[in-house]
Amino acid sequence: NKEVTPPIRKITIKSIKRTTPIVYENNKIKFWFEASVSKGTYIRSLCVDIAKRLGYPGVMSNLIRTKSGIFKLEHANQLTDLTNDKVHLISMIDALKGWHFITPSLELYKKIIEGMKLSMKEINGPENIAFEWENRLIGIYKLDNNIYRAVRIWK
Repeated sequence: NKEVTPPIRKITIKSIKRTTPIVYENNKIKFWFEASVSKGTYIRSLCVDIAKRLGYPGVMSNLIRTKSGIFKLEHANQLTDLTNDKVHLISMIDALKGWHFITPSLELYKKIIEGMKLSMKEINGPENIAFEWENRLIGIYKLDNNIYRAVRIWK
């Protein structure tokens, strides 16, 4: 019984489009919309904001995520695929397409698999970096106060 207020974030709504007619039912209006939004967007909050602009109280009753990063709903495995042994798995490297990948030297590799902090002198790259070794993902690092810190390591 506590009201939760999500933090205020700067977001981008790249596109938004109503995809069904507006239906009036039991003093409520209902419709579906499709939106392309930036990371960190709370769709529930967006629904409430739309309802306020329409002069109604509002809630989200259904959500279908059709895309997240490089992943699309039409490429998702079905539950029946699991039982029929038809699951297509992708590698962790393929899952991070679009990331900046580095193949480290042996010396740097040893630091990475131990999760050691890395200086900007050792790594001159963007905020998020993925390291691969012999065609497998070994670590993800994030820049924090001019130091790259391990987010996740795979030995």
